[in-house]
Amino acid sequence: MNTDDEWVVLYTGNVLDVDFLKSVLAGSGIESMLENETIGMMAPHHSPGCLGSVRLVIAKEDLFEARTLVEDYIHQKRRTPLRIVERE
Repeated sequence: MNTDDEWVVLYTGNVLDVDFLKSVLAGSGIESMLENETIGMMAPHHSPGCLGSVRLVIAKEDLFEARTLVEDYIHQKRRTPLRIVERE
């Protein structure tokens, strides 16, 4: 396991996005951790940075590969329009 100074913040966002990205990274064999997860869920307006800022941290050595995966996710998220489903 890495020491604290070998971990870097890769992404900051809401708990849903960050947890999903953690799963994506795990699927690629990249270890990651969430910071501020509890406060981000219970009181997002009180978390550091506000807006439910949960941080996804990874080992510095995995930064290049992990950044590519996160950038792909962000790009895809922006391209996918919100679909509104009407009730009948």
